Amino acid sequence: VHLRPLPPDLVERYGLRRVAITVAQWLAFELSIWHEIATAYGWSSFELYPEYLSAFSPEDLYSNLFGIKIAGGLLVNSGEAESDVLYDRQMDAWLRATLQY
Repeated sequence: VHLRPLPPDLVERYGLRRVAITVAQWLAFELSIWHEIATAYGWSSFELYPEYLSAFSPEDLYSNLFGIKIAGGLLVNSGEAESDVLYDRQMDAWLRATLQY
Protein backbone atom coordinates (compact mmCIF):
# COMPACT_ATOMS: atom_id res chain seq x y z
CA VAL A 1 0.00 0.00 0.00
CA HIS A 2 1.44 3.33 -1.05
CA LEU A 3 0.30 6.67 0.31
CA ARG A 4 1.11 9.98 -1.26
CA PRO A 5 0.80 13.36 0.45
CA LEU A 6 -2.77 14.60 0.55
CA PRO A 7 -3.66 17.98 -0.90
CA PRO A 8 -3.67 20.57 1.92
CA ASP A 9 -7.02 21.96 0.74
CA LEU A 10 -8.59 18.53 1.33
CA VAL A 11 -7.52 18.60 4.97
CA GLU A 12 -8.63 22.21 5.27
CA ARG A 13 -12.04 21.46 3.74
CA TYR A 14 -12.88 18.33 5.77
CA GLY A 15 -10.64 18.62 8.81
CA LEU A 16 -7.70 16.50 9.84
CA ARG A 17 -9.75 14.07 11.97
CA ARG A 18 -12.22 13.18 9.20
CA VAL A 19 -9.48 12.86 6.56
CA ALA A 20 -7.31 10.70 8.85
CA ILE A 21 -10.25 8.40 9.63
CA THR A 22 -11.18 8.10 5.96
CA VAL A 23 -7.60 7.26 4.99
CA ALA A 24 -7.42 4.73 7.84
CA GLN A 25 -10.66 3.11 6.62
CA TRP A 26 -9.29 2.85 3.10
CA LEU A 27 -6.01 1.38 4.37
CA ALA A 28 -7.79 -1.14 6.59
CA PHE A 29 -9.91 -2.37 3.69
CA GLU A 30 -6.96 -2.55 1.29
CA LEU A 31 -4.94 -4.51 3.85
CA SER A 32 -7.87 -6.86 4.46
CA ILE A 33 -7.99 -7.62 0.73
CA TRP A 34 -4.25 -8.31 0.63
CA HIS A 35 -4.54 -10.46 3.75
CA GLU A 36 -7.07 -12.62 1.92
CA ILE A 37 -4.84 -12.83 -1.16
CA ALA A 38 -1.76 -13.72 0.90
CA THR A 39 -3.57 -16.41 2.90
CA ALA A 40 -4.98 -17.91 -0.30
CA TYR A 41 -1.37 -18.45 -1.37
CA GLY A 42 -0.32 -20.02 1.93
CA TRP A 43 0.78 -17.13 4.14
CA SER A 44 -0.15 -17.64 7.79
CA SER A 45 0.00 -15.45 10.89
CA PHE A 46 0.65 -18.55 12.97
CA GLU A 47 2.75 -21.36 11.54
CA LEU A 48 0.59 -24.04 13.18
CA TYR A 49 -2.66 -22.75 11.66
CA PRO A 50 -2.98 -22.82 7.86
CA GLU A 51 -5.11 -19.77 7.07
CA TYR A 52 -5.58 -20.66 3.40
CA LEU A 53 -8.51 -22.80 4.52
CA SER A 54 -10.48 -19.64 5.31
CA ALA A 55 -9.02 -17.33 2.66
CA PHE A 56 -11.71 -15.49 0.68
CA SER A 57 -14.70 -16.84 2.54
CA PRO A 58 -17.78 -15.29 0.90
CA GLU A 59 -18.46 -12.95 3.80
CA ASP A 60 -14.89 -11.85 4.57
CA LEU A 61 -14.65 -8.61 2.62
CA TYR A 62 -18.25 -7.61 3.31
CA SER A 63 -17.91 -8.10 7.06
CA ASN A 64 -14.55 -6.29 7.03
CA LEU A 65 -16.05 -3.34 5.20
CA PHE A 66 -19.11 -3.32 7.46
CA GLY A 67 -16.94 -3.09 10.58
CA ILE A 68 -14.61 -0.53 9.03
CA LYS A 69 -17.47 1.77 8.03
CA ILE A 70 -19.20 1.52 11.42
CA ALA A 71 -15.96 2.12 13.34
CA GLY A 72 -15.19 5.11 11.12
CA GLY A 73 -18.59 6.62 11.73
CA LEU A 74 -18.18 6.13 15.45
CA LEU A 75 -14.71 7.71 15.45
CA VAL A 76 -15.84 10.77 13.48
CA ASN A 77 -18.07 11.67 16.42
CA SER A 78 -15.47 12.96 18.82
CA GLY A 79 -15.94 11.64 22.34
CA GLU A 80 -17.64 8.36 21.46
CA ALA A 81 -14.38 6.42 21.69
CA GLU A 82 -12.58 8.12 24.56
CA SER A 83 -12.06 4.81 26.39
CA ASP A 84 -12.31 1.11 25.62
CA VAL A 85 -15.53 0.81 27.61
CA LEU A 86 -17.13 3.79 25.87
CA TYR A 87 -15.99 2.52 22.46
CA ASP A 88 -17.49 -0.92 23.19
CA ARG A 89 -20.82 0.59 24.30
CA GLN A 90 -21.01 2.91 21.31
CA MET A 91 -20.03 0.14 18.90
CA ASP A 92 -22.85 -2.02 20.26
CA ALA A 93 -25.29 0.86 19.75
CA TRP A 94 -24.00 1.62 16.23
CA LEU A 95 -24.17 -2.07 15.25
CA ARG A 96 -27.74 -2.33 16.52
CA ALA A 97 -28.82 0.86 14.74
CA THR A 98 -27.09 -0.12 11.49
CA LEU A 99 -28.65 -3.57 11.45
CA GLN A 100 -32.09 -2.12 12.20
CA TYR A 101 -31.64 0.39 9.37
